[in-house]
Amino acid sequence: MVRKADLQKKKNDDEIEEGWVQCDACESWVHQICGLFNKGKNDQNVHYLCPKCLILGLETGQREGIRVRPQAMLEAKDLPQNNLSMLLEQRVNRKLEEDRQARAVQQGVPPWEVPTAEGLTIRVINNVIKKCEVKQKFYEAFRGDGYAEAFIYRQRVVILFQKIDGVDVALYCM
Repeated sequence: MVRKADLQKKKNDDEIEEGWVQCDACESWVHQICGLFNKGKNDQNVHYLCPKCLILGLETGQREGIRVRPQAMLEAKDLPQNNLSMLLEQRVNRKLEEDRQARAVQQGVPPWEVPTAEGLTIRVINNVIKKCEVKQKFYEAFRGDGYAEAFIYRQRVVILFQKIDGVDVALYCM
């Protein structure tokens, strides 16, 4: 149990810096989550390649498909799931399959001959409760109307990944 006296009073204006990692090939910077880089599992001898460089290497024949992933490189499916990510992933997959079936009927071919998006993974990578405090002058002006001093909200970050040629690429972030 945590005592109230042990808590620190904070405002919602704290800036928390998210980690970045630099690609060893192109030297561009990638957000650690988007690049599936696990700083906790990394040691100084492990090199990092961004998804763009990995795909370029595969296309040009400079790299082979990944058989054993480096310890610093997670796959999207390795990120923890929660109820929201499972629900979204199931719904997207179900809608894609329904679309595939409909296109197969329309084209008069079996469903397995109709291309569809594959290798999709959806994860919620941030899920925190925040408090937005109303500025004092604004609150004083509208207090009589029942305006709240603060608003509690939940912040979530959801990312859609797709495995392309063995590399998980972040397609969409919300």
